[in-house]
Amino acid sequence: MVIKEIAQTTRINKVNYKDVFFKGVFDKEKDQLSLLKVTKFYLVNENSSANAIGIVHLQNGKSLLYRTLKNQQAFLFTSVLQPEYGSFVSDILYTTIVLRMVNYRSTIPHFHLPLDLPTIIQFTKK
Repeated sequence: MVIKEIAQTTRINKVNYKDVFFKGVFDKEKDQLSLLKVTKFYLVNENSSANAIGIVHLQNGKSLLYRTLKNQQAFLFTSVLQPEYGSFVSDILYTTIVLRMVNYRSTIPHFHLPLDLPTIIQFTKK
């Protein structure tokens, strides 16, 4: 997987409401979102052979949050939660995503990925 940091101000404009991750979370779907900005994110080389989908999307067409399609859920957030990367953590969507991840997390065994080892993870956009 190739990852490259992109310094580009953009906004979240689409949430995949129909995805199982967001099932029962929202009262209604909004076609046009203009949530808080993201000023830096990581560009992920999406691979068609992987089993993951983007569930939160940016105005530039890139995904901010991916979810794997396998039984043991894994998530990839393509930005950083520090203020210089944007104001996403001050939005209610951030809290919602964290709570949903905890909900998913409670149904699977512990999984740890050491950050100091070279790792290849493939993701795809469906």
